[in-house]
Amino acid sequence: SSGINAEYGHDEAEAICSALLNDPFKQCHGAIPIGDREGGPMKNCMMDVCNCFLDESCACAQFDTYATQCQNNGFDAANWREDVKFCPYDCPDPTVYQSNGATPVPTCLNKDPEQT
Repeated sequence: SSGINAEYGHDEAEAICSALLNDPFKQCHGAIPIGDREGGPMKNCMMDVCNCFLDESCACAQFDTYATQCQNNGFDAANWREDVKFCPYDCPDPTVYQSNGATPVPTCLNKDPEQT
């Protein structure tokens, strides 16, 4: 039945999203609860992963959102991608990833963007 597959999918998605339970995210749990499969960042992550047919890389955007919320609450989760192996720093050469680099990044068209 489809119920079994859905349940399997939920377990798989939860396993992928369980990176939220670990460093560097867990320091933020007191300030920003991650929730569970019923709601919160964990559920958001699971939904994204399920919508991607369990492609673990689809969890990365939710991790990034949570890391940003951590940062905004005074926690240092900037280098979270070092702890989550399936979310590599994706930078075209010759740029390098800097978690606290300039945002937005200067471009050819705008060499001195207003920093956010």
